[in-house]
Amino acid sequence: MSPLRAARPRRAFLVAVSVGALTAATVGVALAGASSHAAGATSYCSAARRVDDYHGHDTRRLSSLLERVQQLAPTEISRVVTTMRHAGSASAEFAAARTIWGRYNTNHCCTCIGGSSVPQVVSTAP
Repeated sequence: MSPLRAARPRRAFLVAVSVGALTAATVGVALAGASSHAAGATSYCSAARRVDDYHGHDTRRLSSLLERVQQLAPTEISRVVTTMRHAGSASAEFAAARTIWGRYNTNHCCTCIGGSSVPQVVSTAP
């Protein structure tokens, strides 16, 4: 067998490996760019979840978390979030607003993340 014939499979293998590595690098850069953009964007549901996950007593921290929720809140719930943000967290006004907000989030966030089969909470109040 001639040296030229023996080099062809080796060259083809090296070309295939190079193309594969280049493709993997391109996909990796594209995924990194997409995930960093997605990580920077905050949805209403994720901002609301941050408030729900906060169990501290720092009024400024809670107000800061609620400020982000207020910026992203849909029109139908924004007044409730504003009430929560400006009422003291120990007040009856805050507690009532938080209850309304919790019911809204149960319905809204379940449907916005694709959980259409999750049972929905419906208010029976007149």
